[in-house]
Amino acid sequence: MERSSAKRGMRPSTKIVLLAMFAVVGVGIYSAGWYYLAGQLAARVEGLIASLSDDGVSLECDNLDVRGYPFRLGVFCDGISASDPSNGDLSVTTAAFRSAAQIYRPNHVVSELEAPVRAVLANGASLALDWQALQSSTVFGTSGLSRASLQGNAVVAQIEGGAIDATANTLQLHTRRNGEDLELAFMLEGARLGGLVAPANLPSFDVVAEAIFSNGADFLAGRRLASEELRGTSGRLTNATAAIDGGGRAVLNGPFEIAENGLISGAFDLRIERLSDWQALIAAQMPGAEGTIETATGFLRAFGGGGDTVSVTLQVSDGRVALGIISIGRIPPI
Repeated sequence: MERSSAKRGMRPSTKIVLLAMFAVVGVGIYSAGWYYLAGQLAARVEGLIASLSDDGVSLECDNLDVRGYPFRLGVFCDGISASDPSNGDLSVTTAAFRSAAQIYRPNHVVSELEAPVRAVLANGASLALDWQALQSSTVFGTSGLSRASLQGNAVVAQIEGGAIDATANTLQLHTRRNGEDLELAFMLEGARLGGLVAPANLPSFDVVAEAIFSNGADFLAGRRLASEELRGTSGRLTNATAAIDGGGRAVLNGPFEIAENGLISGAFDLRIERLSDWQALIAAQMPGAEGTIETATGFLRAFGGGGDTVSVTLQVSDGRVALGIISIGRIPPI
């Protein structure tokens, strides 16, 4: 008995051919979309460079290319150079730059910049930066930058003529939007400061600091981040810590305000651990002043409750720093 042809199923070979055709078409559409996005990204970078040129800033990305097919999208430059004649002939040159974002998460960009970096500062001094690795991570939202991080390992900074020679095992910078506020964090590990203008024989040290700027989130939305833009703002310094390798530790916390004239006011709780280590360090940098330093250390012990760990409150009013009724210094305007 003959079987009806209408009841016959599709041959396996036909299914394979159709699947292959769909796959080829899908890959073709995806590839076309990827290259379209790559072209748009390259055009936006070139547009940014052109807009900076209109403002008098010269920026060049050597051999600009967009790579990452099939699953990433990123800008690559063999080197970057920039100059700003309006800012004291400031200029910067770098080695290769690479960036990438996953196609399924284009708002999260990771970047890497190779060393070295050479810069001529506005005052004419030459700055050289080097590192083993320098990487960043940025996340963008609907209102601009949402958060950003930068980490460098084995970082070296030198000013021409040996005026400053600074190194750090690790450098980290973090910023993020928290509602309408701006949060900042900074960390140096295994840092050393040397050079002709630096104190002699300083031990290595670590620095950690966190700060919150109230209503400062618009800095991540394109507001110019400059010292004068910080005037009229307020915030809080949290766990600003300096620790000497094998020695003392100091922690500073407290709210602050920056007036329109750039002067800082606030009340800061200062905790100093192993005060004797700080005394020895400062005395080594100021020969001949041992008596004055010992007197100041004794005053701190008496004011802070005695012992080698003291806690005091520093009052800052329009840049003037006081411990109780005694003025101990002045912070210049920002």
